Amino acid sequence: MRAHVSKSLLSKVECGQRPASPELVAACARGLGLCPPICWGSPISTSCGGISWIC
Repeated sequence: MRAHVSKSLLSKVECGQRPASPELVAACARGLGLCPPICWGSPISTSCGGISWIC
């Protein structure tokens, strides 16, 4: 899968020059085949792809 995020934006986020928006985190999570709430780091319960996650 691909995240469809520009390398420039990702580099700026990695270096702390830009904040990671929820949309960016979600795109990267999907690109990695993960459920986006896993990458948010907040303790929430959600359903993603028919699977219940507690993050």
